[in-house]
Amino acid sequence: SSDLGANAPERLHGLALCCTGAKLGTREDYVTRAELVRREGAGVTVDGARERWFTPAFRDAAEARRILEQLAEISAEGYAACAEAVGEWDFRDQLDRVTPGALVLFGEDDPVTPAEVRETLLSGIPDARAAYVAGAAHLANVEQPDAFTSAVLAHLEETGA
Repeated sequence: SSDLGANAPERLHGLALCCTGAKLGTREDYVTRAELVRREGAGVTVDGARERWFTPAFRDAAEARRILEQLAEISAEGYAACAEAVGEWDFRDQLDRVTPGALVLFGEDDPVTPAEVRETLLSGIPDARAAYVAGAAHLANVEQPDAFTSAVLAHLEETGA
């Protein structure tokens, strides 16, 4: 994680930050989602997740359906607590402390990590480079596993990890 890259860089040869950001969305968005899930259950998030996590071409694939079915069944309290944690997470002011070479890997069509989220990581981490997985949204590793894995492995080889 970026936290480990900033606070224990000597433990890492390289870092792959995948489909993430130093800050995602707003605290208010995540608090609202947590309240909704506590009231109605995690199943209420499935339609939105389907739109954010997968491209239109993949949304009806068996793997996407399986993941969304699992999402509907998870603990409402567990989901809500995670949503609140994501809403509170803000690592933007510490990015310059991340010293291992970082691959910043995104699904090319990921609405969760728009351009400003991507650019914050790339401009904030001193030794960062971007890679994009074509034909993928937020769960790029699920949607395009071969391209995702190839990008991560190439970075690990380059950094000697």
